Amino acid sequence: MKNKSTIGIFSLMIVGLLVLAGTASAFAMSEDREEVRDAIWEALENDDYDAWKSTIEAQLTEERFDSMVERHELLSYLRDASHETKVAIKQGDYDAYVEALQDLGVSEDVLTEEDFATLVELRQTMKDSADEKGHRGMFKFGNWD
Repeated sequence: MKNKSTIGIFSLMIVGLLVLAGTASAFAMSEDREEVRDAIWEALENDDYDAWKSTIEAQLTEERFDSMVERHELLSYLRDASHETKVAIKQGDYDAYVEALQDLGVSEDVLTEEDFATLVELRQTMKDSADEKGHRGMFKFGNWD
């Protein structure tokens, strides 16, 4: 019971981290990344704006832009679905939780209603504990409030 809850939560977190990592590297996706990086560093070290600008502009292509748009759309979709999952947990709404996970493409390892109830209870216990200890800001991290 506890294991499935943990797996579900960590699966969502891992998906989010992978998307963030992919988005962060979208600008420098060429095969010659090291050459580009070295050219940028050299331009900076030599205070050569024109060399820096031409290196950066060479990386700006419509194909790269389209790839970044796709990643942005995917990240927005995952962020919204993740938010819906958190809201469902916060509100104790099992049906909304299942629907949000299905929107994320998770069809297996969905918590049972009983396990979901335990997760909701665990969330409330953590929130109450944070309130009692004056760590309210820590609980808000990740929009779990």
